[in-house]
Amino acid sequence: MIIRNVAVTIGAVVLAAGSSAAAFGGAASAAVSQGANGVIYGSGGTPQASYDAANNTWTLESPTSPGASAQIVLVNPANVAIPGQGVGGPDISDGPTFKASAVSGGDPRWVLEFHDGCSLVGTPTAANSSDLTWSAEPGGSQGMSWADAFTWLEDGGNGCGADAGVSAAYIVDDTSSNGVPTTLSDVMYGTENVVPYSSSTTHSAQGPIKNNTSGKCLDVTGGQFTSGTKLQQYTCGASFNGVKGADQKFEIVTDDVNGAVTGYLEAISPSGTVLSVSAPTSGGQLELSATSGADTDMLKSGPYYTFPEAPGSVLSPTGNTLMVMDDSGSSTANGAKIISNVLNDGSNQQWSLP
Repeated sequence: MIIRNVAVTIGAVVLAAGSSAAAFGGAASAAVSQGANGVIYGSGGTPQASYDAANNTWTLESPTSPGASAQIVLVNPANVAIPGQGVGGPDISDGPTFKASAVSGGDPRWVLEFHDGCSLVGTPTAANSSDLTWSAEPGGSQGMSWADAFTWLEDGGNGCGADAGVSAAYIVDDTSSNGVPTTLSDVMYGTENVVPYSSSTTHSAQGPIKNNTSGKCLDVTGGQFTSGTKLQQYTCGASFNGVKGADQKFEIVTDDVNGAVTGYLEAISPSGTVLSVSAPTSGGQLELSATSGADTDMLKSGPYYTFPEAPGSVLSPTGNTLMVMDDSGSSTANGAKIISNVLNDGSNQQWSLP
């Protein structure tokens, strides 16, 4: 995706809790750091942004041709939490910031672009200072504090529209202090350190999942691997269409993006069709889903398959309302419903790995 901002004459390429609460290390989408890529914009040289892990600093190299720039581009930046806008994301009311070894002609600078076409540009007041002043584009106020920038974004009369969701966030340096590389420290986006983007995906073994109470296995009802099919329990290893355990093959997929861990429980058909297991309602029967969303987020903690973001699932510092996979009524019968239910430490909520 090409990001353009005519007002600042730059652009970028975005590269792609109760007794058991302690067992679940927080919500599935809890972020640890904000991932970013160091990129080159323009031609005629090799300006880039590099990261020094030992010192937790970024270096913006010197552009060698007019129009070139070194940039630190955030991958999937969180939205600014603006009061009254209904915009989600972490509260970054303190604002993005960094300290620069040198400041020259408005470089380097933070740029936040919004879906409504407006931008905020933050420039350090001096070298090695974390104090930034903010300007609004196009044609907005200049020299604002971050708090005033919030107010500007809320102002319906500034011509920006109603959608203040962040579409891009990046640090850019066009001049690199007249040919000298600039070092950035304390690079923060809200409460998150800005570090190089990293991502990994792991797959568990594939196989059946057995319930500790019934001894029966998680099963795709009727062998129908389609969105909306309900999950039940059935005798482990039972044959369907002549294939042993055909309805009982599952795997756990875990994604780690800069320390924000999400997981999915997937059902795999004999033909290779893969669908996610969904917990669509609190107390409702689990089902297959062809798409991913909050109700398909799943983490495996000990013997529990948890759905931290499912409807009705809230993990708070003082309580433990967390949806987990549950053999309804502790049934031992074939065909018993498998539901999402509040964690209660029952053995009917405890399962084996695939």
